[in-house]
Amino acid sequence: MHSFRWEDLITPEVIDGMLRHFPEASAKERRNLANAATRAIRRLGGAPIIPRPLDEAERRTALTYLLNMAMDIAIGPRLSSRTRPTQFIERPSPIPEFAMVLEKGTPLDINSASEAELIPLKAIGPKLAHRIVQERTANGPFLSTKHLMRRVPSLSAKAATLLAQEVRIDDPAYEPDRILERPIEDGFRTLAHGILKRRAAARALRRAREEPMSAKLQKRAAAFTQSPITLAASDLSRIPPLSTGWFEVATSQRRKEPAKHPADWVGLLRDGAYYKRLPMILDQAKQSLDICMFHIAFPDPKHPTAKILDAVVRAKARGVAVRVLMDQDRKEDPYLSVLINTPARRFLEKHGIECRFDRTDNLLHSKYVVVDGSVVVMGSHNWTAGSYFQYDDISVVIHSATVGKAQSERFATQWAQAEASSD
Repeated sequence: MHSFRWEDLITPEVIDGMLRHFPEASAKERRNLANAATRAIRRLGGAPIIPRPLDEAERRTALTYLLNMAMDIAIGPRLSSRTRPTQFIERPSPIPEFAMVLEKGTPLDINSASEAELIPLKAIGPKLAHRIVQERTANGPFLSTKHLMRRVPSLSAKAATLLAQEVRIDDPAYEPDRILERPIEDGFRTLAHGILKRRAAARALRRAREEPMSAKLQKRAAAFTQSPITLAASDLSRIPPLSTGWFEVATSQRRKEPAKHPADWVGLLRDGAYYKRLPMILDQAKQSLDICMFHIAFPDPKHPTAKILDAVVRAKARGVAVRVLMDQDRKEDPYLSVLINTPARRFLEKHGIECRFDRTDNLLHSKYVVVDGSVVVMGSHNWTAGSYFQYDDISVVIHSATVGKAQSERFATQWAQAEASSD
């Protein structure tokens, strides 16, 4: 094991980066900033004992992660320069098969939106919009939907759920890669604003009139001169111990960016909309139909799943190549998959449709359909009455050749590994 001192990570070069826009900072202010940064990473990092010494790159990664995390928690998302992923907004669907579609866009930032911008949103109205802005102005930004509901008691859970569909409310439980994407000095600069108090922020605004300065930085500095959270960065009691081990983040290989696939459109199927729209989608199949489903309940011909299975049978009758893969549990498992899925398998096989159960050593919990290798229906819906009418389930329909190809390859692998046995 290796022990070290947290203060050794806060070097003069680190402080220089934090004070790049504050060259006139005094020696005392530099010490205050270094002490605050040390306290922040000490609170997050805990005991300074690690399995082995860090090399220079790992030290910088650890420092980036810890201080940017501290900055985000202490000051709040409104003043964070954290990289955000692509945002999507729900819109009424122009496609008859779907109630809603997702469109790329920028949801309204609840931590900067005005009353006028909030009033038109779902379940808000003038009074609630006023209370939200009033609470935010008095006590700083909101960190999550639960945080918003706790601070604005008149906001019901239903209203908060509707609101969350149209606004951005960041949560401090950030992914490590998102935090590490932000340049170290950019993240520290916001923390420096708070530590150096109102006077330093005011100096930054004066400098903006004399030399070029980004609008984003001007906005942050202005916020610090007007907001009661000017000194929030000094209140390090808000920073909890870090649940994700910083040492593992510092010494692990960075994860690759997730693959991005172009899509012609993406539709949403919520709750009963799935049951209503899925047969329409299945009826459009012309070449292939691959179905992978955890549970297909079909205890009798009058069961609601008959409507979907009839669409599968119609596809087979049109000459579509249909394959159905279902879960098969072990005798000691609690899922009852064989009991639930066997009647549906027998019905489909009676109509010439090839079916397989997966291996008993593997829980097949997937729920997806691939139509003609280009349309993928994927989500939380099983083919059960509870999923259609009772549970809170949601699925997406993705029209994309690349997503369809990837999911078809996944199905082919699962199909090959499954037991091609019949009861």
